[in-house]
Formats: sequence, C-alpha cells, structure tokens
Amino acid sequence: MLHKGEFAYNRSYSAGYDWGAVKRLDNYDEGVLSTLYICFKINETIVDSDYLAYYFESTKWHRGLSDIAGEGARNHGLLNVSMADYFNTKHRFPVIEEQKAIAKILNAITEKERKATLLGECYQKQKQYLLRQMFI
Repeated sequence: MLHKGEFAYNRSYSAGYDWGAVKRLDNYDEGVLSTLYICFKINETIVDSDYLAYYFESTKWHRGLSDIAGEGARNHGLLNVSMADYFNTKHRFPVIEEQKAIAKILNAITEKERKATLLGECYQKQKQYLLRQMFI
C-alpha cells in the first residue's frame, strides 16, 4: 500500500529508464503495488519531497544503482536489486533550504510549461474550428 507523497521504485527497465523508475504517488490518496516494487517514504526534515521527485527524473541517482544492480536470472528486464542494497545506495543532496529553493524554481518552470501546453491545445482547437467555419 502506497500513500500520497510516498515513492516507489520499479526495478524493470524500459525505454528512457535504463535503471528502472522512481515515482511519487501524487494523483491519488492511496495506491496498491506489487511486491516487486520497493516503496518508501522520506524524512522531510532532511530531503524535500519535490526536490527528490525531480532528482529521480534525472540520471544522477543511476551511478549508485549501477554499482549494485545486475540483470535478473532470466534476462527479462528486471534488475536484480535487493531492498537492502537499494537503501544502501549513496546520494548527495544540498542542504534542505537549497533543495526547497531548487524545487520551487523547477515547480514554477513545470507549471509554466503545463500552462503553455494547454494554451497551445486551445489554439489548435480554435484553429480547427475556424478552418471548418471557412468552408461552410
């Protein structure tokens, strides 16, 4: 069981996620995952949740994982990473105040990008509407 704000590591690799993916549950209050996932919550006095979500979208965390990961015995896309090994990987973060400042900037950029995408979609719909009206 995963609760809103908690993270899950999917050990399967796929296009764009060579070392699996770590995602935070944002859209629901609770979620249920297979035991193949490694789930965790963070101590927010040490690590900012938004900062960590962006960190896991980067490749910075791959280095520690590459030292311990091996491919599954049947070679079908599952990285052989134990829970103990995963939690023993080393990560370097700036102090919490700096994490919050970085996350605030990235959140603002993400929101601006989201709004620009929505505006572009509205313009596209408006264009299609106007084109249909031209040929009545």
